[in-house]
Formats: sequence, C-alpha cells, structure tokens
Amino acid sequence: GNSYGYSLQEIRNAQFANRNLEQRKANAAVRAQRETWNRIAFYGDADHGLQGWLTNPNIPSTTVEQNSGGSSTLWADKTADEILADMNAIANQPVEETNGAEQPDTLLLPINRYTYIHSTPRSGDSDTTIADYFLRNNPYIDTIEWSNEILESNRTANLDSDPFSGEIMIAYRRDPDAMTLEMPQMFEQLPVQERGLEFVVPCHSRIAGVLIYYPLSQAVGEGI
Repeated sequence: GNSYGYSLQEIRNAQFANRNLEQRKANAAVRAQRETWNRIAFYGDADHGLQGWLTNPNIPSTTVEQNSGGSSTLWADKTADEILADMNAIANQPVEETNGAEQPDTLLLPINRYTYIHSTPRSGDSDTTIADYFLRNNPYIDTIEWSNEILESNRTANLDSDPFSGEIMIAYRRDPDAMTLEMPQMFEQLPVQERGLEFVVPCHSRIAGVLIYYPLSQAVGEGI
C-alpha cells in the first residue's frame, strides 16, 4: 500500500486557477506499486513466502555448449551458427523432455543479447539477422522478447541466492494455463481521508506471486 495527497492550499490554488489537481502524484503512486509487482513477479518475496519466476526450483536449466575452441559459452565468443545452436537447443528442450506434450512459443533474452541477435547478420553475405533466421526456422518459437530483470547484475542485486550462472535465456509457453502472476486485488484507490491540513488518498493492491503449473513447459539456458 501507499498513498498520495494534496494540501489544503494546493486544493484552494487549483480552485482559484480553475484547474484540475496535479495528476502526477496519483501516477507516481500507481507506478510505485507496479514496480513492486514487477520485482515480485521476477524475484519473489522471501519475507512473505511469495514465489517469483526466477526462484521456482522446478524449471530445468542447462549451461549452453562451449564454442568451437572449447573455452567459452559466451555469445560474444561464438559464431552465428553456434548461437543459433544454443537457441534451438533451449527451445527444443521442453519438447524433448515432455515427448511433445509441451511446446514453448516465446524466447526471453537479456536486452544486450536481444539487441545482438537482432543486429548481427546470419553470415557475412546474408541480409538476414540471427533472430530472423531463428524465427523462420525454429518450429516452436514465434516470439523473441527481452527483459532487464533476467540480467545477471539485476538477479544478484535482488536475489539472496542466484540459482543461475551468467546471463540466461528462457524458453517458455506464454499461456495462463502454464504460468500466471496472481493478483487478487489490482491497484485500488480508497476514499479520501482528511488528515490535518492534507487530504490523503490511500491506495493498495494484493499480489500472490508467480504460479508455474507446468515447470517443464520452460527451460533456462545459462552462460550466454
């Protein structure tokens, strides 16, 4: 919960100028709660026993293959073909582990890896990027998205114990039957309360964390 308010003088000034009260205070209250929702959605809340997407212990994770030199798993050290092999391997993993019962449709990447595959050609004489080629040829994934929340630096800053190593990508089925962020109460503004010379609007919401009903519908690739 949070709140915002207007002083008696702010209200009288608005009346005198025949203008509406400043909306930015209300917008800031909404934004503060949405940022909290987003943090809990990815990282959970250990103090309140809320599960986040990245704290679910049942999602399979695999370190991607090393490059041809056998010394690095990082995409910065790999060819386009090796990057495509990593993307296909993680996209195909839920299908193989469930004998086709689960088929992911979305691949989530850190923003820097997302930018790289969308701006790097498939080969030296190609006008197709790595991302374009992958989307045209992988039989399951139809969307590639990015997220800052899965960056290693943000995981380290928000998790007591990071379950993954290095930068990660996640292949998952974007379907409420597979995973949901439970929100019993969306943002709600309660009646105005007069407190001294200020009129305060209390706001609240309720969140129950992320529920993953089919963990094998997802797969995490580490070390990209």
